[in-house]
Amino acid sequence: MTVRPASVNFRLYMGADFSEPVTLKDSNGDPIDLTGASARLQARRDISDAITTLDLSSGTGGIVLGGVAGTVKLVINGATTGALPSVDWDGEIWCHDLLLTFQDGTKQRIVTKLKNESLEAEPGGRGRA
Repeated sequence: MTVRPASVNFRLYMGADFSEPVTLKDSNGDPIDLTGASARLQARRDISDAITTLDLSSGTGGIVLGGVAGTVKLVINGATTGALPSVDWDGEIWCHDLLLTFQDGTKQRIVTKLKNESLEAEPGGRGRA
């Protein structure tokens, strides 16, 4: 199965719980069956950074896959977001991607965000002042 990468923006607030679902759909608009699949998301300050600022997987509970519903839910508790690297007072934009491995072993990069269109980290609160 070939899945075209999507563009998805997420906003994290340092020290706050985060839970955000997305539904993966095929070209007909039907949910993609994720039964038996696994997922991994990595975020970096810059695409060339070797060190990740965030590393989530379905094996550790940071990503919950919804089987036939096609949902991918990122789940990060406040202790984890609070332990992320310090960000500027007005936030930062991080690069991230989501790699999905289907039950048959096929790997697909589902979400790719490069440069200034990606995961946004805020120092705290509910929004910018």
